[in-house]
Amino acid sequence: MTRPRRIQLLDLLRGFVIVWMALDHTRDFFQPSGLNPTDLTTTTPLFFATRWITHLCAPTFVLLAGVGMGMQLRKKGPSNSLLWFFIKRGLWLMLLEVTWVSFSWYFSFQHTHLGVLWGIGGAMVVVTPLCKLPPRVVGGLGAAATLFLATMAIPTSGAARFLFGPMSLEIWGHDVFSTYVILPWAAVLAMGVGLVDLFTSDNSPRRLEWTGFGLLVAFLLLRLMNWGDPMDWTMTNVDHAIAPLALLQLSKYPPSLAFLCATLGVAFLVASALPRLPERVRSVLANFGEVPLFFYLLHLPLLHGLGLLHAWLRFGTTRIPRSEPLNLWLIYGAWMVVTALLWWPCVRYARAKHIQRRPWMRYL
Repeated sequence: MTRPRRIQLLDLLRGFVIVWMALDHTRDFFQPSGLNPTDLTTTTPLFFATRWITHLCAPTFVLLAGVGMGMQLRKKGPSNSLLWFFIKRGLWLMLLEVTWVSFSWYFSFQHTHLGVLWGIGGAMVVVTPLCKLPPRVVGGLGAAATLFLATMAIPTSGAARFLFGPMSLEIWGHDVFSTYVILPWAAVLAMGVGLVDLFTSDNSPRRLEWTGFGLLVAFLLLRLMNWGDPMDWTMTNVDHAIAPLALLQLSKYPPSLAFLCATLGVAFLVASALPRLPERVRSVLANFGEVPLFFYLLHLPLLHGLGLLHAWLRFGTTRIPRSEPLNLWLIYGAWMVVTALLWWPCVRYARAKHIQRRPWMRYL
């Protein structure tokens, strides 16, 4: 594989997961208020699958952020200027989360949501000091930290809870909701730093395929032993048609060991198959994958605005009422419309990044 093809593999995978992430957020704004797709007492298999497939997004993005850091370290070495860039980019992502992204979720500044950009940015800040070490050592430390976090009990309160598990808190009368906890995701990002060869070697698709299968086998073993995730799937008392889904009901906040094995296993299998897609499909995914942050920052307010407009025109409210039936056709249709609307802006911005190469574009 030539170097451009190796880089395109990362763009393809980023494009694939950013499109599925848009589906998850479309569901947030176009489903009846309060409906939970992972509640096995009320969900349907297709509604559950609509949510579950989007679980791939966060672990894959965090891991690829680490792979990207590892590729730059291999090219430029762990210079102080590069490490400082990593820290600045991490802080920039965290700032975007507490400003633009939180506003896009609520259309107000009364609440702050510490979501995926907070997790990725914080993870970059935490892992950057380790980048003076060899990449494989950083990856090994990430794997060790993931295993350690899988065995420890999450603190129930205080500052330690904020570091290891999701929580809600009030700061000077301002509500803050923390979902993406920095330390567990920092371990995933560190693993990505050590996995550069997995994505850049001449036989990457084959290696990704076998690694993906291995992770899925590990996931099944963990679930059969009821270890590596706090959710006990054997104790679920639901209808027989839904019961098999309990095996896939995993903890994302924070990410459990079983959750990471399942999602990254599927992501690696997908990555191994992406180069075999038709050229037109690869071109679309690669263009989205070149500018994932640009796509992310645009799609949230667009989806929120369209969701508000739909609810107001049909029901005279800001959200679809809980009493309304679930309409998956509406969710999937809105998802495709928004993705299509963002196609041209993303193409234009990706082209501008190639031509102009302005310093600020490295942060967007």
